Amino acid sequence: MAARFASNLYTSDPNIPEYGPIPITDLFQNNRYGYEKPYKVHGWQWSTTFNRWSALVTFQDGQTLFTYPKPVTKSQLEGKKMTTYTIPQRTSGTGSIHDIASDLHDRDIKFGDGCTFAVVLSSYYGGKGYTTHKTEGAAIRASRANGDYSHVIIDVDGNQYEVEYDRLIRTSI
Repeated sequence: MAARFASNLYTSDPNIPEYGPIPITDLFQNNRYGYEKPYKVHGWQWSTTFNRWSALVTFQDGQTLFTYPKPVTKSQLEGKKMTTYTIPQRTSGTGSIHDIASDLHDRDIKFGDGCTFAVVLSSYYGGKGYTTHKTEGAAIRASRANGDYSHVIIDVDGNQYEVEYDRLIRTSI
């Protein structure tokens, strides 16, 4: 089989094989259950046997294996849009400095493509005051990194979460 070489936006060096971008997906093939969302994606590698990306993942049941992502069509990718969740302004003089709601204005939390969680700092700190994350694990790491600051983890629907060991537990809706 002839090797493919890069001639697109990834590199202009013709000596480097072009594998294409890592797929954007959160579903992977599990030997027993079809496709499901894994607990953790450890890393990606190119399968020279099947000429596509594979990933080392750990599923919710503890099974760790190299597997393939669920194919995503171009139309599915184009359908993904940025989601915004608005935290309503609170009445001036109410609440505390630990609230994520501002007494000056509504706060718009803009979730990037594929992001489902945001770590939102108290409005007291000012500025943008939040980061968005695609996975539960990334949100947990960001929460721990901001452990010295008042913050809340929310999802795209505004549900709040707390970290319990290495999991997020929904605390309010």
